[in-house]
Amino acid sequence: MLKAYKFRLYPNKITANKLQWVLDRCRELYNAALQERKEAYTYARKSMSYVEQSRSLTEIKAEDRREYQEIGSHVLQNALKRVDLAFQAFFRRIKAGETPGYPRFQGRNRYDSFCYPDHAGWKLDNKTLHLTKIGDLKVKLHRPVEGKMKTCTIKREGEHWYVIFGREEITAIAASFSTQEMRFSSASKSRQASCPCSQESAQSTQRVLAQRISQAGQPLSGHRV
Repeated sequence: MLKAYKFRLYPNKITANKLQWVLDRCRELYNAALQERKEAYTYARKSMSYVEQSRSLTEIKAEDRREYQEIGSHVLQNALKRVDLAFQAFFRRIKAGETPGYPRFQGRNRYDSFCYPDHAGWKLDNKTLHLTKIGDLKVKLHRPVEGKMKTCTIKREGEHWYVIFGREEITAIAASFSTQEMRFSSASKSRQASCPCSQESAQSTQRVLAQRISQAGQPLSGHRV
């Protein structure tokens, strides 16, 4: 569970333009990935995964859209993750017998944030937020930031910009379990050892996604820009 800390940002004109540029590229990638999934199922009855689309980013950045090299890979991957979460929610609603609501293309007024999902690419230093390849932004810290921040989300609200830090919350119950776990015997610890994360198998590069986002400046059919 994450606890959020939201603060107002005060970028200068140059930095604000950079923030908007990154936001536009992430929205562009989101819509292209959504279009690719839609066409893959319509024409080939194929369901695409986050892993498949994420693996294509390296080639896209190297050949089709070199300007994407100015954006952190994990920020772009987070845009693809949002598409994946939208489809997970879509299928969950179908399974529950609810009105599914197919994932929607995002216009400028709907896609209003991009996220650094880990500690890379940003740093909070007193009242200044450092964003790699973007610049330094003044932050209005109206309350103390406690603990170690896990995520950093940049959000536009109207003409203003905000940063939302996410900190992992440790509940009292979880802390109690951790204390008790330290008292277990070595044999008990062995039985309760957690399983290692499985490695997702390699997927072939998806050229459709590259073709979609290479159409710079051209709105994709079926949605607003």
